[in-house]
Amino acid sequence: MKAVDPKPNSAPNSNPNSNPNPNSNPDADADGSPSVSSTSVQGEGDYEAARRHRASLEAFVASGKVEPAARAATPDSSRQAQDLKQAEDEGRAHAKK
Repeated sequence: MKAVDPKPNSAPNSNPNSNPNPNSNPDADADGSPSVSSTSVQGEGDYEAARRHRASLEAFVASGKVEPAARAATPDSSRQAQDLKQAEDEGRAHAKK
């Protein structure tokens, strides 16, 4: 009786995890379009979150609430102003130059 190779189409020493088409996008769906996971976060940020943030910021500026919010954010005392200045200086000391 003749021995039967269990994997007749596999090449010797082939990597089963290798991509058979090196020019294809490994993050693409079967139809070649980018998968959801590859388009959600791109580079350093999420484009959809950036769009939502920009729209929210523009709505806030258009609402006319910037000036009152800026006044409300001022320090209540000279001690608080000094603390804020010290924290700002410390943060700037850690910044890249």
